[in-house]
Amino acid sequence: MNRSYTSVLVIILILIGSAFVMFVAPPDRVSLISQDRDFRFYGSVADVNLRVETEQGSSSTARVRPIYQVSPDTLLAGEGVVSIKSVENVVGLSLARYSEEKLAWELLPTEYSRDEFSARTPRTGSFTLLKAHNVVVPDKYRNLVSRLIAGAPIEAEAARFQYAYALVENDFVLVPGTSLQDGCGGRFTASTIDVSTGFLSETAVININGVDLEGWQGVSVEWMLGKGCGEDEFALK
Repeated sequence: MNRSYTSVLVIILILIGSAFVMFVAPPDRVSLISQDRDFRFYGSVADVNLRVETEQGSSSTARVRPIYQVSPDTLLAGEGVVSIKSVENVVGLSLARYSEEKLAWELLPTEYSRDEFSARTPRTGSFTLLKAHNVVVPDKYRNLVSRLIAGAPIEAEAARFQYAYALVENDFVLVPGTSLQDGCGGRFTASTIDVSTGFLSETAVININGVDLEGWQGVSVEWMLGKGCGEDEFALK
């Protein structure tokens, strides 16, 4: 191969590579502010026009600020950041995102600085500020888990459960530190799995901050489907 031909080939390859880079658009950095200017969202997303809407909502289990919905619900390119301005009493508050899969509010690791709460999030959705209640998890939690396992999908080999409570119907909040896993000896070894979700709830007396209150308790479940258990591990059922 002569030198001139090699040079032409290198130039063509460079041009093709440059064209490829030009046509793969990088994610756009998005910054949104709510109409009341109390909520901010920062994140990177490709080919999606995001918007933020404010919902005052009615009575709730633990909410102290409006619901701020960043839509459409989508995964971000990396982690985004949400922040909500503080209220008068900043003690025991946490940002939360509503999980459509778990049908409950999920607390986010929250930081407080300069009169605002902030947290990282891997996706958009509905966000708010909640009171972090001290909830006594009853023994009946495991009864609900047993009832869910009894009706598990045939393909389920493992499952993750988490306790939730509500003082207003269908306004559940997941309680941190209550996650349980069953099946596969506590491990699931498949590299790729399908996940199915479910939720079971019932009326109950909930002990919150030392006071018994009428409400609801529930369990969110994620079923891991498929062949993921090792040979020496037990399946869910």
